[in-house]
Amino acid sequence: MLRIEVLPAEYGDSLWIEYGSKAAPKRIIVDCGTPSVFKSALAKRILAVPEGKRAFELFVVTHIDADHIGGAVNFLRARNKLKVELKDVWFNGYKHLNDILGAVMGEALSTEIQKQKLPWNAAFGGKAVRVPDTGPLPTVTLAGNMKLTLLSPYAKQLAELEPVWVKECEKAGLIPGQPLESEGEDEADDILGEIDVQDLAGSEFEPDSSKANGSSIAFLMQYGKRRVLFGADAHADVLLTSLARLPGGMPVKLDALKVAHHGSRKNINKELLQALKCPNYLVSTNGKRFSHPSKEAIARILMWGGKPTVRFNYTTKFNDVWDDKALKKKHKYATVYPKKTGIALNLG
Repeated sequence: MLRIEVLPAEYGDSLWIEYGSKAAPKRIIVDCGTPSVFKSALAKRILAVPEGKRAFELFVVTHIDADHIGGAVNFLRARNKLKVELKDVWFNGYKHLNDILGAVMGEALSTEIQKQKLPWNAAFGGKAVRVPDTGPLPTVTLAGNMKLTLLSPYAKQLAELEPVWVKECEKAGLIPGQPLESEGEDEADDILGEIDVQDLAGSEFEPDSSKANGSSIAFLMQYGKRRVLFGADAHADVLLTSLARLPGGMPVKLDALKVAHHGSRKNINKELLQALKCPNYLVSTNGKRFSHPSKEAIARILMWGGKPTVRFNYTTKFNDVWDDKALKKKHKYATVYPKKTGIALNLG
């Protein structure tokens, strides 16, 4: 059994993964969304699990943007009350870039991890969760034979994050819970008239330049014959570099891709999609703040993602345009929208 739940985390990510037997599944959490949705999303999901069974093989905080890390501090502060056990925490704090703690959200999370004496990057000997420039990609096998292969970040991306982190620490009036960088994000854009998927897909690709996004922990999950790529907000070129290093060559066969950066046009391109063979694409966002997913990103998935099923965890004005019978027939794709909010993908 492998089940992925994309929780309603506003414009961020909060992913709940279960695997193993249905009677006694093992669990992983990836990110916690914004601070404001912790209680309504992740905490609510945890409380649905009986006490005594709230153990997690791994908790991953992919990077320091508030729509991923925001709820993490609240989660750790509530962990004892919720009676949650965490067997390892993957998070690259400032001490993994240098020897000092840094930015507000990362500082708060680092403090909680240390105060609670949680295992911190234990699978990596307490050092940074990162990909070496040469040699095999790092792999970690969790209890129950769940294999994770790290794809991002490299030392370069972590080094580039350091001055940004320091700058945000020093910046006067920094508001905790706000994203580190907003430069280069997608702007609101209403889609009017008939959509030209080919034209949108072929628009010039401008890669994401955010240092915080570049530092994202992205990984390939393999359980039995099932494979899922969790892209966090990772840069397309970094993912491509790591995919090319996997045994077996490309295209890499997947059962699902958690689309990077909520479907930003700056994190998914033709080359990345053609390096994959994937039937399911998971998009996590309500469109708030940055109007994701961008129309260019979805159009690229439709053009170069095979005959995809695109699954959204919200129904919004930014994604409901793709629920069009004529478009689906013409471009041979399907969509899945939630009855309310949040979706789940069962992979057997």
